Amino acid sequence: MNNISKEQLEKLFELSGVQKPDNIDTQDISKLLVEIEKKLSTGSYSKSQLNSKDTVNILIVDDLELSLHQLNLLLSKSGYNVQITRSKEEAVQEFNKNNYHFVFVDLFLPESEDGLELVKNISNLEKCEKNNTKIVVISGTEDKTLINKCFENGASEFIAKTSDWHKYLLKYIRSIENKRAIFKSNIIINTENESRKIISVTLNNINNSNKEFIAKELEQELIILANSGMSNIIIDFKNVSRIDSCHTEALIAGYRACLENKGNLKLCNINQYINETLSYVFLNNVIKVYKDKESAISDF
Repeated sequence: MNNISKEQLEKLFELSGVQKPDNIDTQDISKLLVEIEKKLSTGSYSKSQLNSKDTVNILIVDDLELSLHQLNLLLSKSGYNVQITRSKEEAVQEFNKNNYHFVFVDLFLPESEDGLELVKNISNLEKCEKNNTKIVVISGTEDKTLINKCFENGASEFIAKTSDWHKYLLKYIRSIENKRAIFKSNIIINTENESRKIISVTLNNINNSNKEFIAKELEQELIILANSGMSNIIIDFKNVSRIDSCHTEALIAGYRACLENKGNLKLCNINQYINETLSYVFLNNVIKVYKDKESAISDF
């Protein structure tokens, strides 16, 4: 199951303190990792930190509760601040009260004219241009004329509700945020094999004065990558001499996200100090380690 050996499973149950069931599935493994995260964590980030200017704020506008729930769950799980509104009037009021990086609009609210009017109203607001807010329309329509009207009214992107729509949504957010974020010099991501969904993440200078912030960003990046479909991830430590507890917590969260999306997370180029740190917090018994990136890629 997900290339996890019997010995690794035994170690997971031992460290989590959870009683081992007769039949084990991926969901059980995810629960174990959650319990281990709780034990390792020295304290979660406060609400004020998560609501800081460094966190991406997203406004969702939809009149269907199921769609709201699914999108809110996806985005919140990926580490974003989410506000829900259910009508064009409520959406404009909320947008005027707070600053948003993204506004996701269901086109039919309940009619397409409602969605188009909302996109136009928000895009014409001064603070939309000031904050460089991206308006994304999400819809199952295939009407090209209607889709073109979305862009004419001020939409930045249109995402069709196909079976993989949520993956495209996360990739879009990430592509925009990569252009904005300064921390990306510390977290460099490369696609190694797109068809096999293999991504490499090279870390640089992660132990500076902003190490906890960088660790949180790393955790979010790994979760977003896994949720967007690129769930085979290699973390390259060739430029890292040591890691802290905040980094190991990020690795656990990323490892769990990869498993949940039928992938795996591997490490390469770790030195003796990092190896000892991983051993102390169990990870060398769970996450596979390789001498270099090429070896890790070939083992997927």
